[in-house]
Amino acid sequence: MLLVAMPLILREAWQTCRLNLLAEYVGRKGAMTVRVRLFRRQVCTVRWNIRRSPGEYGLAEMGRVGIWERDGDDLILRLGENRAVFRPVAGGRDGALVQSVGFNSYQSSPELSLEGVELAPCQ
Repeated sequence: MLLVAMPLILREAWQTCRLNLLAEYVGRKGAMTVRVRLFRRQVCTVRWNIRRSPGEYGLAEMGRVGIWERDGDDLILRLGENRAVFRPVAGGRDGALVQSVGFNSYQSSPELSLEGVELAPCQ
């Protein structure tokens, strides 16, 4: 089975390697940190990290691979059937983005919702 999946694993590893990285954004809200990476060929990754106290149960980390596109100044991310739109922060730092339309599957989760998170570009 692994032999059958190996081409897909290698393809995803190449698509999301540092050599193909075009831009990276990081945002924080409470105990949650989110990292959005944009790669060549419109591949993106979104990774959530949630700090937990020792002994506290719950999701600690989650990552998804998807696709991205630009529509003017807007950044559109698609993770499977989910779609989110990020717009430049009005009067904010250079290149910072904030969500204007959220991922349907994650909006109801306070730990995964990106509402109000300012994504700042990494240098």
